[in-house]
Amino acid sequence: MTPNEKKALKAHYTLRSSTFFRKLNELSFFEFGKRIKALAELDEAFSWDNRSEWGIAECAWDIIRESEISPLFLFLHPRILQEQPALLAYYRSVALLSQKGLKQILSIAVEGIEQSAKVPSREKVQKICLLINEFMSILIESVDGISLEQISGMMFASAGTQIQGSWNNAIGLEGELLVRKLIIREFLNKNIIKGYTLNNGETFPELEKPLESAINIKVILLTTQGSIVFGSEPDISIYDKNGVVRGDIEIKAGIDPGGALERLGAAMKSFEKTRLNNPLCECLYLCSCVTEEVAKRVAESRNFGTMYTLNEIIYESNKKDEFLNRILSLAS
Repeated sequence: MTPNEKKALKAHYTLRSSTFFRKLNELSFFEFGKRIKALAELDEAFSWDNRSEWGIAECAWDIIRESEISPLFLFLHPRILQEQPALLAYYRSVALLSQKGLKQILSIAVEGIEQSAKVPSREKVQKICLLINEFMSILIESVDGISLEQISGMMFASAGTQIQGSWNNAIGLEGELLVRKLIIREFLNKNIIKGYTLNNGETFPELEKPLESAINIKVILLTTQGSIVFGSEPDISIYDKNGVVRGDIEIKAGIDPGGALERLGAAMKSFEKTRLNNPLCECLYLCSCVTEEVAKRVAESRNFGTMYTLNEIIYESNKKDEFLNRILSLAS
């Protein structure tokens, strides 16, 4: 593996780490422990008299009761799906049951329940509870004991598997988000953000958590009366107060060398369209993989722009500062 390939791989796995953390937050896995603990403190508000009908094996029930762990940490009560359906993600994950597995076995769409908090029908509630509690009962009976730390570990293990399944499709978005966050943080530090317009069209002078909201930000409004627009083709555009595009940024986070020229070609076409409106627009290309042929094409292009690698932007402070200073100068 060449040094450039190792740098590309380092940036790739940095984006992977960022994706996992972001998705765990988006999917509420960091909140589940607190929510379940709050329910467990009200344990007596739940009746388990019909537990056998819900798939809970008596042996597993006795083990949990002897452990003094509230059954609400492990077993899915039908009321949970009716009152807090989004918690299906927690109980399914603790039972080490994937979304795909549950859907295949029961023919029930899981995403709508977990992400949209859509209350399932009584028939679906019964089927879901039965399956998850059967899985959980077998797990409990197969070990000598279980702890809250193990329960948390089981949940995050399932979450990781779920996120890994979508990682390959998320790398492009994660590369864009990383650059967005760098720009937002720098502009916040310089105190030149006037407001934000979100993807849904709403505009706010401030956001409580602008970095965590980066995926939902469409436009940053600047004190210079210009703006920064996040989109596609190009991924980021910088406009002056007269609506003239001053800079365009294309971000390609893929690391496959075989696709490097194709990604470069897509960026070049985007830059050509921009320069039809403003030949003086500064174009910046951020990528993970730079092959010899890519470097050659860029060097031979008289009007290409400036290329940075994502590894440089992430790990080399001088390159990161150089890039951000370019953005600041274009936005001023």
